Amino acid sequence: MYKVGICGHFGKDKEFLDGQTVKTKTLAKVLIHTYGENQVKLIDTYGWKKKIIHLVIACIRLVKECDNVIILPAHNGVKVFVPLFDSINKFYRKRLHYSVIGGWLPQFIQQNPKLIKKLNRFHSIQVETDVMVKELTELGMQHIYKVPNFKILRVVNENELILQKEPPYHLCMFSRITPLKGIENAMKTVHEINKKFGRVIFKLDIYGWIDDDYKERFNECMKTYENEVSYKGSVSSSKSVEVIQKYHLLLFPTEYRTEGIPGTIIDAYFAGVPVVASTWNSATEIIIHNETGILYDFDDLEGLKKSLLLLKDQPDLVHRMKHACLKQAKNYSPEYVTSIITGYL
Repeated sequence: MYKVGICGHFGKDKEFLDGQTVKTKTLAKVLIHTYGENQVKLIDTYGWKKKIIHLVIACIRLVKECDNVIILPAHNGVKVFVPLFDSINKFYRKRLHYSVIGGWLPQFIQQNPKLIKKLNRFHSIQVETDVMVKELTELGMQHIYKVPNFKILRVVNENELILQKEPPYHLCMFSRITPLKGIENAMKTVHEINKKFGRVIFKLDIYGWIDDDYKERFNECMKTYENEVSYKGSVSSSKSVEVIQKYHLLLFPTEYRTEGIPGTIIDAYFAGVPVVASTWNSATEIIIHNETGILYDFDDLEGLKKSLLLLKDQPDLVHRMKHACLKQAKNYSPEYVTSIITGYL
């Protein structure tokens, strides 16, 4: 009998940089480290639609052979995996857990209320923020617990911090490249500030996987701002801190209200780099305004520009925030979060 089974998207032998895959792999690593490889059983849902019968059989075995089962489905999988594991568990009565990726579940449950009864039979629903705990509880869900997102990465030392004192200040974005991540707002903002002062105050480097539907538009934007904005491709999740560490600030001008605790902000904290971000639903739970970054109103189209103009002449404030980021990083360490997760197993 295994202590715990994990059903999630491991991506087979491919390199995926999305939040779902990174969190699934990270969770598996810490539980294997905690309990031993012979106590953790894994199911990879990569390409599951092409092998449904095989997957169902594997899920039955997972529940049968494990004391605890953790599932990590994203949007498309929730309607499949929650009913599937709920049905299987009627025969085995094991402890089921749902580790939620991101902040979208409350809105999803509002649109799919039939899932509430099934999810209420789970031993724990582990969400990333207090906002999600409150919203899901108000919808009638039970066993909702806050378990922060986390990373297995090295936190840089204070003597490794890179402190810029004068322009051009180097900014970066690390995310999936889609319109709703605020990519174009960031490009336009950097250009407008540089134009206002007649010289390069900020330079922006963008990292991440470009959505297929957005490639043409993104390339057009890059041509428009090519002297101020650069696309640097994708970076392995294990190298994120090493890359972000070189920058003055990380931008997160998301237009998704339902972000959870974005992995890129954890990366920035581990790298000692403050974050300038729009105030999505749970933003104040991870970014401390004027301490680990700057938050601007979600609906303020000029908010990013105002924030960067505020910081333009305050390198000392940015330097203080860099040190504060390193202190905040401990809240997203594997040691801290693993102690929370294992408490439910």
